[in-house]
Amino acid sequence: MSALTIFTDTEATLPVWHSNDAEMIHERLNAKNVRFERWAADRELGENPEPAAVIEAYQYAIDRLASEKGYQGWDVISMCADHPHKAVLREKFLAEHTDGEDEVRFFVEGTGLFCLHLDG
Repeated sequence: MSALTIFTDTEATLPVWHSNDAEMIHERLNAKNVRFERWAADRELGENPEPAAVIEAYQYAIDRLASEKGYQGWDVISMCADHPHKAVLREKFLAEHTDGEDEVRFFVEGTGLFCLHLDG
């Protein structure tokens, strides 16, 4: 399931908009030039799949995106509660930053949170 909650920059505790509807999320993000898609694996992955198996299961979508945008590389990261480097990896993703190029993230399972400052 996906969810989008929008807050103002001045009041981060009071949502001004929220939805779990993928089409509505797509519309809201697309209006800000943020691409939102939901992909389905082309096979059952089972529990704790190897990174190569994850890429193979989503290769059709990766290829489409790579062809469209010219992306040259991709990888898989697995972040489970018992990951030995969880704290270091989490810290890397917690630091607010900007990207000089497109960045694509997709989640096969679990939860991810992104905070985007889009209007200033």
